[in-house]
Amino acid sequence: MGAAKKPVFVVVDDDRKVCLTVRDMLKASLDCEVYCAFGGKTGYMLIWLFRPDAVVLDMKMPGMDGLAVLEKMKKNIRLCNVPVVMFTGYDEPISREKAVYWYADAYVTKPCNLSELLAAIDRVVAGRQTPGASSTEAPNTSCLNG
Repeated sequence: MGAAKKPVFVVVDDDRKVCLTVRDMLKASLDCEVYCAFGGKTGYMLIWLFRPDAVVLDMKMPGMDGLAVLEKMKKNIRLCNVPVVMFTGYDEPISREKAVYWYADAYVTKPCNLSELLAAIDRVVAGRQTPGASSTEAPNTSCLNG
């Protein structure tokens, strides 16, 4: 029998410090592989290449923002079921509504305790919803066509 496959995560954030902090937190907490991208376009390429167990995605980035990445993922049959945790400094209702519209699996606002982010990642990877959680979660029930 071979060794179990390590979970793979992609973290996409234009703030290098945030990206690397999340990467280090995931590696310290889980036996996993983590790839960082400092922009949406590169992030989407890594997501397509590795088809990770989950993505941690910033919303506002120059060029291709997180919502554009999320939309492309949900329209791609290969990527549409990859769980996405939006991790953003934008806490206004319209941002949350847009993330829910494109089937983000969880929404965590910065700044936060990293244990809150890790808990959201654990929930989406496990595929279960936690009622009353501090992040906003939406069911990811289908892939989008078109």
